[in-house]
Amino acid sequence: MKRSLLLLLIITLFSAPLCAEDTPSDSSKLRQIELTSAIELIAKTTGKRFIYDEAKLKNKKITILAKVSPSPQELYRMLDAILDVNELAAIDEGQLVRIMPSAQAKGSSAPLAEGKDGKFHYVTRIIPVHYVEAKTLRNSLSPILSTSAVLVVDEGSNYLVLKDDRSATEQFAQVVETLDQPDNTFSNMSLVVVPLEHASVLDAQTMLTKVFEAQVAKGKQLKVVPDQRTNSLILIGFADAIESARALLKKLDQESKNQGGTMRVYPLKNASAEKVAQVLEKFRQQNPKNTIQVIADIPSNALVVFNDTGDFTTVENVIAQLDVVRAQVFIQALIMEIKLDKSLDLGVEWQAGATTSVNGKDAFVSAGGVGATGGVKQFPATTPGGAAVGVLGGPITFGDQTFSSFNAFIKATQQDTEIDILSNPQILTLNNEEAEIKVGEIVPTVGSTKVDPQGNTTTAIDYKEVGVSLKIIPQINADSTIELKIDQISSSIVAGQVSSLVSQGAITTLNRALKTKVVVDDGQTIVLGGLISDEITDVEVKTPCLGDIPILGWFFKTRKSTVRKTNLLVFLTPKVVRGPEELAQVSQSAKLKLKSAREGRFRVDVTNEYKIPVTPGAPPANLAPRGESSESLKRD
Repeated sequence: MKRSLLLLLIITLFSAPLCAEDTPSDSSKLRQIELTSAIELIAKTTGKRFIYDEAKLKNKKITILAKVSPSPQELYRMLDAILDVNELAAIDEGQLVRIMPSAQAKGSSAPLAEGKDGKFHYVTRIIPVHYVEAKTLRNSLSPILSTSAVLVVDEGSNYLVLKDDRSATEQFAQVVETLDQPDNTFSNMSLVVVPLEHASVLDAQTMLTKVFEAQVAKGKQLKVVPDQRTNSLILIGFADAIESARALLKKLDQESKNQGGTMRVYPLKNASAEKVAQVLEKFRQQNPKNTIQVIADIPSNALVVFNDTGDFTTVENVIAQLDVVRAQVFIQALIMEIKLDKSLDLGVEWQAGATTSVNGKDAFVSAGGVGATGGVKQFPATTPGGAAVGVLGGPITFGDQTFSSFNAFIKATQQDTEIDILSNPQILTLNNEEAEIKVGEIVPTVGSTKVDPQGNTTTAIDYKEVGVSLKIIPQINADSTIELKIDQISSSIVAGQVSSLVSQGAITTLNRALKTKVVVDDGQTIVLGGLISDEITDVEVKTPCLGDIPILGWFFKTRKSTVRKTNLLVFLTPKVVRGPEELAQVSQSAKLKLKSAREGRFRVDVTNEYKIPVTPGAPPANLAPRGESSESLKRD
């Protein structure tokens, strides 16, 4: 009997002449049949009874395209979609199925579907709410309900009861599950509906979910629920995550020129999505036949790639080579000023050469010749006339650094030499990224002055930065050497300014700048020097009244003029850090240095004024002034 009914259904549905093969379609086109006829056939096949108003179904026809004839069971499952297109709804009550307009079905009873087991087109679902008040959710979620939906709150059990079509109730339940979180999370979350004009909501949901998987740890958790009826996405999350998602959707919801293309999302772990996108764009421009389109989503640091050919092999290879952990450079800096009064002789002696052997003894080879290294080869003590750059080698110990074949050391010939350490910063930066160190203060100065018609004076206050600014861009070369681009500025307030001008807020500052590019080995120290300034200070001490008498007043007053030269030296030691292990070693070394400083283990170098924390037991070789051994400078 069933086989006869199936045959009857197939004959009826495919009664259109199949000889009409004038179209190249692979599908068979079923002739338009009355909707009532299709319902009658389904009723005979399934044994269900259908109740409907024939007048409301009159003249409604359907057309089905299929490569193979649909079975009666498949036709019954298609009934929901067929009725939905015709603004009708089916309420299945077991053996009885009622068909009515969707608006009328809204006010009628519907089968109960608990959880996610709803099987009917129009159902009633009970949704339990555990952490949030159901009434609060109803007020917040009302805008996303369809016009045919009925939502009721059972405040006693804290349930939401929704009557709507099956897909809508499932979608609503997902939204409720996302918002129903402990710890009052819902109060900090937002819900936004974003309609899409061109993009598919299912594709957009997949893309956003993949992008924001990597953002959960950063507090950018996002729940995306697709609404296929309106081709919209329901976004649930914190404000910053929703804004990021909306910005990305705005870029993606564009009319695609490659209708047959495919899309992939690549969240990046190390590289910048914006910079990788620029590289891929240049790659595309150099290959006109390449059809890829790349969009960088900066907030999620991900790449969205379109390709109409579906071949992403080349793109993935490029991304894999660019999205790698970048090496870092740890830079230790020491910035000092050496001040000299009167005719104090200050010099920085530069020696360039290497260690060799002469007659079985270690010797130092330099531009001036070869000499035995029982002491450092002496050169005339001269102060560089301009900026100078030197490279420090061993075996001289300066602080906790050891220098070998390139020597630069500070010497003083009088005891009134002063050494002022301006800064001893340490900074870690990525390869090819600028690092900036600023140590100083903001000094207020008098700016413009205005007088209003009433005679009131208003003075604007300007601010000047005074101190040390050091900008460094390291570049690690293939041979592990490091190229440093250095831009250093030191500014200070000039002493001995005219007091009347100072009282009015006029301040004179002294600026010293140095800009250079050098290449050093990993761990090698360089020194920048020769930035010399002169300060002339006149001091007059006199007896009041008597000191102002012409000629005789000289017996009651004294004048002292002091010339002070200041030499600025900058020591830099870059160290390549290629992984977590090396970074841990650098951090441990810094901790030990800080611990030594706190415990007061210092060694005095250069003069008895300059104290630097060092590792206990390190020899302070070759840092003594003339006539003194290096051992005589060592003290606890």
